[in-house]
Amino acid sequence: MEIQNKSKEESIIDYVKLKQDFDHVNELYQNDLTERIQVEEELRRSLSLVEATLESTENGILVISNEGQLVKANRRFAELWHISDELIDSRDDNRMLQFIVNQLNEPDFFLAKVRELYANPLAESFDLLYFKDGRIFERFSKPMRVEGQTQARVWSFLDITERTRTETERQVMYEISSAVTATDNLDQMLRQIHQSLKKVVYAENCFVALYEPDTHLFSFPYFVDQFDEKPNPVPMEKSCSAYVYRTGKPMLITNETFDRLRKENEVELVGSPSPSWVGIPLQTPFSTIGVLVLQHYSDEGIYHARDVEFLSAIGNQMALVIERKKSEDEIKRMNVQLQETIANKDKFFSIIAHDLRSPFSSFLGFTQILSEELGTMSRQEISRIAESMRTSAFNVYRLLNSLLEWSQFQRGLTSFNPEKQLLKPRVVDCLDLISDSGKRKDIEITHEIPEDATVYADKHMLDTILRNLLSNAVKFTRNGGRVFVSSRLNENRVVEISITDSGLGMDQDMLDKLFTIDEQVNRQGTNGESSSGLGLIICKEFIEKHGGKIWALSEEGKGTTFSFKLGRMPKE
Repeated sequence: MEIQNKSKEESIIDYVKLKQDFDHVNELYQNDLTERIQVEEELRRSLSLVEATLESTENGILVISNEGQLVKANRRFAELWHISDELIDSRDDNRMLQFIVNQLNEPDFFLAKVRELYANPLAESFDLLYFKDGRIFERFSKPMRVEGQTQARVWSFLDITERTRTETERQVMYEISSAVTATDNLDQMLRQIHQSLKKVVYAENCFVALYEPDTHLFSFPYFVDQFDEKPNPVPMEKSCSAYVYRTGKPMLITNETFDRLRKENEVELVGSPSPSWVGIPLQTPFSTIGVLVLQHYSDEGIYHARDVEFLSAIGNQMALVIERKKSEDEIKRMNVQLQETIANKDKFFSIIAHDLRSPFSSFLGFTQILSEELGTMSRQEISRIAESMRTSAFNVYRLLNSLLEWSQFQRGLTSFNPEKQLLKPRVVDCLDLISDSGKRKDIEITHEIPEDATVYADKHMLDTILRNLLSNAVKFTRNGGRVFVSSRLNENRVVEISITDSGLGMDQDMLDKLFTIDEQVNRQGTNGESSSGLGLIICKEFIEKHGGKIWALSEEGKGTTFSFKLGRMPKE
């Protein structure tokens, strides 16, 4: 053979060449294998990096194939949607979708958006999802394309609840600050604050209770509630609101908390029960002035620590504003009082100048006649002048007595000691005092007061009120007329007392001028009796001191009825 004919040298050369070719081929193979291993390693590193990125992001990532199959879901996605590992491992896509949908406020909108996106493989989407538990997600969806073809869709979810809450709280704080500067009306300001609070917390049932140191009662300048009506000022001794006021600490009270406090004898149920209740003390730098309360009547767990923190910041701001508004109102009240004082002073001088001068002029005139003509006068003439002088002196005395009584009350020198007492004896005593005046004019004076009619009043003030009203009734009733005193128990179980006469009556203009110090209603009685109108003003002020009110009904020429009621009888 040919190879046998080759020399040894030639054979070695052939071997070397063959070895070189083999080594070259082997080198090419080894290089290709190394490159392939490097590519695979790089791919593994890239996949690990992607996996690490997906698991470390705050976004919940979900990848769904075009066929609707789950491709990938990171751990954050499961956390955001409260999906268990068992549900993810089950690969039950329909069950997972139903679990997701059940958490949303608007599930139909969510599903419609999903169908719309899968109908358009190239579409991208960004919107917000609102959950039944109050959370808010940003949702972003984008197609995943491989070599120009859409293979799946990537969904990204970001919980922005905290960010949204913070932004809303900041906006609400700004709105409340604006409300404070925009209005001087406390009720309007509290109403605006209430509307702003609703943007952050459940506040359908909301009220503000302010403690009044003078009365030791809580008043309610703002009260909105589904079931309970706005109460009158009350002590609220063991209510949850009073507990928050006493401790000066915000309280989130659940059924469990309430039961514990009740066992400790700290609180008791006032109003309708509420499983979710939060009370915030309204505190100035110097004191606690009241309580802000929000409540839910059906669900537990409505309020959280974050709500308490936010409401406390609002409460401090409200307290400062309320205190400022109260100071402003007090200044306005004092200005009005000052104006009234000036008007009262002018009225006082007017009464002295006019109403005292007239009887004194008559009195001085009679004394002059007596001093100059006494020797020529008959006994009958002297008697007539003496009677006129007596009437003038009596009118002066009565006016001076009214002025003294009124001025003492204005200066706070009139004692006030209300007590429970029968009404009929007081009426009878006052009727006895005016009986002579009634007999001189032949006026029939009667009463219809139940034996058990009871009032809560200061005896001296009640006598003054009855005496003034009865005296006026006789004064403005013609000879042969009638005066009738009656009482009744109204719908609020408060005694109303009425004094009706058949006298001159009044038109609307005169009625409008009653009870005011700056208006003159000093017309004469049917027999020329003088009247300053001061008695009615004293009656009004004494009645209002009792927490009551007085009013008049009249028709000109057909008589007048004055009615009044005093405050409610205190609970025993």
